[in-house]
Amino acid sequence: MIPVLVLWLGLLVPRVGALTQSPVILIIQDPSSYLVSAPTVTVSDAEQQSVTVEVRDDGNPPDARASDGKYTGTILGLTKGKYTFSIQGTDRTWTGSAKIDPAGDKPTIALRLGKGGMADVRQADATDDEIRNITVADGSGRQLATVTYTGYQGMWAWFVLFAAGGVGLGLGFAWWKSAPRRPSVLRGASPSPVVPRRLRAGEVGDLLAATLPGHRLVVVGDSGGEEPRIWRVAEPHPLPGEVVVAADELARWSGPPVGILVLSPSCLDAPGDGEDPARVLAREAEGRFPIWVVDGPWDWSIWSAEGSG
Repeated sequence: MIPVLVLWLGLLVPRVGALTQSPVILIIQDPSSYLVSAPTVTVSDAEQQSVTVEVRDDGNPPDARASDGKYTGTILGLTKGKYTFSIQGTDRTWTGSAKIDPAGDKPTIALRLGKGGMADVRQADATDDEIRNITVADGSGRQLATVTYTGYQGMWAWFVLFAAGGVGLGLGFAWWKSAPRRPSVLRGASPSPVVPRRLRAGEVGDLLAATLPGHRLVVVGDSGGEEPRIWRVAEPHPLPGEVVVAADELARWSGPPVGILVLSPSCLDAPGDGEDPARVLAREAEGRFPIWVVDGPWDWSIWSAEGSG
């Protein structure tokens, strides 16, 4: 959407060097201040036909700014071809030549005065402060043509539009990355939370035999020996929340369901408020994982090999 808007607005920006007529603007650039007054400028074509161009540096059209060392004039009737320019100052003359295309998109001829009587001639765009809206008139004030030269006017609009589009896309992407992901809506009955179980110390082996074929276990404490599908928590006394995080990470990997086995409540680090760490573990798990705690809270259901879980 933004690129389309930028393109559409770009069509409204005047094209650099757009002309309503075909006059050519002539600018004498004198960076070394050779000139003490307006020079005489003669333009000659390949057939040696010449025309004299009046230039000025008084701030009146077509000159944009008084006394800035740039003498500006207007040439009418040029056609595409090679031209020779002669700039006659008070005590010296400069000459230069170049191919000119008045119908092109660069309606300005810049003549830069140099050493040794040479003038660098080039057809180029003028800057915004050099050429504005200029009315070309004859000696009696009769209007001959109107030049609407935009220079670099409008280029800022392209810059602002592209910059705003880039910033907008960047902010949108950052928001999308940081926005919390909402789960998809599921139809059907909500799954029942898994109830934690208390386990007798002598039944750990029976539990492993019954659950390992269908579960992966996160085990807190040392059960002795190594079993497949068992991931032991490295810390000797982890916090209940750390155990739940470990189970969540394991559950991200494809495989059987994940359960938590605590071989003793003393294996868990007690929270600062003195609450039973086994109860904190069950609360942190929120019923997502089956939990078995050896000698767990007395009010939990006891697991048995003959029972359901």
